[in-house]
Amino acid sequence: MKTIYGYQNVISEGINRRKCKCKQSESHNKELSETTGIDNVRIRAAEGEGHARVPSLISKWQNEEWKAIGRILLKGYMDHSYFPLQFATAFVCALIHWESSLSPDMLMSSFLSYMNDTDKEIVTAALQGNLQDDEKDDFIDILDRFDHNNIPSPDEVKHEFTQIALKELIQKTNSALAAAIKVLYEARNPTVKSVLKLLQAQPTNKAKSDSYKYFKQYIKFQQDSNLRKLLQYMTSSNVICVERITVMFTYSEGLFKNPVAHT
Repeated sequence: MKTIYGYQNVISEGINRRKCKCKQSESHNKELSETTGIDNVRIRAAEGEGHARVPSLISKWQNEEWKAIGRILLKGYMDHSYFPLQFATAFVCALIHWESSLSPDMLMSSFLSYMNDTDKEIVTAALQGNLQDDEKDDFIDILDRFDHNNIPSPDEVKHEFTQIALKELIQKTNSALAAAIKVLYEARNPTVKSVLKLLQAQPTNKAKSDSYKYFKQYIKFQQDSNLRKLLQYMTSSNVICVERITVMFTYSEGLFKNPVAHT
């Protein structure tokens, strides 16, 4: 899964609890130089023809790589007050404070910086209602490049380009984030199949094998609410937060024949 989920978590946590520790020393300068160099490599792998960039979801970078990028950015910011300004302002704001924090003006400003100078001039002219006749073909090419098939009227240009900016700067990367969140929910949600996969047991005789078989059969007949209660009894949590549940067999008689969960 190509995701910036871990990337966002690391950055958001670090920005909100930052403690600036700038010590101008040889080791500080060396670390800062290394951080800057890593950022330059990362920026070259980002999308954008102008000054502003957004991360590009490339196949060779998976979840762990994005988490590493987040840790690098966090260390550079907390230890050296360094943050790569090449990232589009709207992207960084959405990364930390979510999409609802964006204003149309910030979104449009970041998008214009995301474009090359020639396209920026044409789009700016269209936004101001000053598009010349000899620029209309180039304007249509820009719309086509961003998969926008309709030519907006002068009154609709700002709204349409705000939507294009939202898609290019925010939604392309957020689609991977949304997919990762969906995977997280699916992995934590207890189902009969997922709970049975957690069980680990080593029955050494027929009696233990039968007991283990009955226990698994009992789980298979549980509804969602009861399954959550059972999971909470065994793990102290009604969602899956453990890698395995070890089933042990003990011999008991009389009143001691009661289930015991060790968490």
